[in-house]
Amino acid sequence: MLNLEARLLQLAVKRGYQGVDKVDYFRAFQGISYPLLLNALQGLERKGLIKVEWSGQDQFIVFITNDGVNIFNSHELGNVAVLKA
Repeated sequence: MLNLEARLLQLAVKRGYQGVDKVDYFRAFQGISYPLLLNALQGLERKGLIKVEWSGQDQFIVFITNDGVNIFNSHELGNVAVLKA
């Protein structure tokens, strides 16, 4: 089973440069809490794998970075050691 950060990154890679908004994440990860989602996204952003752009107090769009694409493509999806670092 993939960890949450790897699954969030996978969706961002799939959507490409058009981005993933909050509603898209809640559709894909039904039952996830907002604080858990936000914490995982902030972790990915600190690692430079995504960029979170805020369009309101609680509205955002996540964009994959070149580093995010490279990390995702260079590792097996099940091997998320790089994401844990």
